[in-house]
Amino acid sequence: MLTYYKYSFFICLLIQSPLLAATIETTELPPILNYMPSCSPNILKHVQITRTLAKYDANIPLEEDPDFTQALLDLRLDAKRQQADAVILTNIHNVMRPKTNNLASTKNSHFSADFIRYCKGNSQLSEQLTPYNDKGIHVVATISYSFQLAEAPSLAEVANSIQVPLANISLDTGAFGIPLGAKVATLTTQLGPASIEIMLASSEQALGYGRGIWFIIRDGMVDSIRSGNLFMSGYGKNLIGYREGFDSVPWALAGGVQQNNSLEEVKLQLGSQLKNSASEYQLSNREAQLRLLFESFNPVSKEQSIEKLTGFVLENKNNASTLSSPKLATATQVKDTVELINPFNLKQKPKLETLLDSIGSYHKLNLSDSGIWWLLGNHLQVQYEQGELRRAQIAQELFNKPSPNLDMRYIVKQLALPYTKAEILTQYPNATDNFDQVQIRFENFELEAKFETEADDAAMYQLNIEYF
Repeated sequence: MLTYYKYSFFICLLIQSPLLAATIETTELPPILNYMPSCSPNILKHVQITRTLAKYDANIPLEEDPDFTQALLDLRLDAKRQQADAVILTNIHNVMRPKTNNLASTKNSHFSADFIRYCKGNSQLSEQLTPYNDKGIHVVATISYSFQLAEAPSLAEVANSIQVPLANISLDTGAFGIPLGAKVATLTTQLGPASIEIMLASSEQALGYGRGIWFIIRDGMVDSIRSGNLFMSGYGKNLIGYREGFDSVPWALAGGVQQNNSLEEVKLQLGSQLKNSASEYQLSNREAQLRLLFESFNPVSKEQSIEKLTGFVLENKNNASTLSSPKLATATQVKDTVELINPFNLKQKPKLETLLDSIGSYHKLNLSDSGIWWLLGNHLQVQYEQGELRRAQIAQELFNKPSPNLDMRYIVKQLALPYTKAEILTQYPNATDNFDQVQIRFENFELEAKFETEADDAAMYQLNIEYF
């Protein structure tokens, strides 16, 4: 029995040895991917580690540095402990400390990565390169729709460089040249980054282009294509940046039918192709159906209304599904997340992945007049710059689905702030009163409260926090 314990202790020592770690059969570890999965993966964990390259030598490639390669191996080992299928390197930032009289030059490498699981039954990879390959070499900046942290070059610049296809809607070719069943990589390659990405309660994802075209993604492929104000409130819709090619031109159907044509014009142009059942008009073939949506307008008088074509739904004929609502955080998740960004109690700014883990359900606004925003529920938005929390915004509802027992007033209360202009000025007599706005500057942050009117009893409709 004594011999057994000695032998076990010897084995443990070997396993803890760095020398043995270098000889682990790495083929058994989750790989670092060179190409994005063809199906948007499930991100188990956002990870950040820092390594000091103690033996850094400017004369050898960085990817051959032993500490650098060990860091990549450590990520794979950790990914295996988390039962991940693979690792995606999203960012590597190297900081050089120059040589001084007492210290040799050193280099610190900061690694950001996602531990992922493939979609069920689909481990195939796309042709879209990951931001960094398995050697840690930056290959090309990419756009990913599983909420990756790498966001360079500017998504707005990428979007502006895209030549948007004609706004044609067809049973055979889909919408804007994207057919049903197309992979997400095909969609984003041809149309560029989505203006907004929304998680749906059904585990599907809605990718919005401009303010009114939506590609519904299921299992990494386009399941349906829809138009209209499907998810956003008026406030939320106005946050989405204007997109040339989507917001600037009316879409058109085969046969010359255009958005906003009257019902009579549509009937005249489509003739017998147009099927009418249960007050719904549609076109169809063996595999797909195109539902046409009309609204009533009264351009002259209340008695004289005109039905106009204002929307469409293109979907699989035998697999049509009900559109789900945005997935929203619970009151407890919002409360816990607000505590993390509360500037009055903030000892250290939280990392983005910390907030995403806390809120659970989140969305992403890629294209707006003020850059990229992460939407943490229905009333809270945050903005990061170079990996650091810079702004938070608490405002009215983003989505047209209200959050039960949770509104802007609830979040403001978590910050121990009053809700009316008079109460704010009473609590902070040194605040700057700009009529319907009040600004309060502190050492490490600034508050800007916006009110519905200039009156003392005016209620707050937006609170901006800027972190220094």
